[in-house]
Amino acid sequence: MFKNYLRVATRQLVKNWRHTLINVLELSLALACCIVAYLNHDFAYGSGSLEAPKLHESVVPSGLAQLANP
Repeated sequence: MFKNYLRVATRQLVKNWRHTLINVLELSLALACCIVAYLNHDFAYGSGSLEAPKLHESVVPSGLAQLANP
């Protein structure tokens, strides 16, 4: 049964190859845009903040900070 479905699907894809090509290109373009948007958002974390340089500082307890800076 599955073999039959696969055969029919393959026949339709070959018969309508232009439509198939357009759909595959659209899907790949949409996926690429989503990946770029995600990576852009992921790497841009904190860039809009006024205290962006301070976001990556380490938090040191006050007693240790006094020992480090006598």
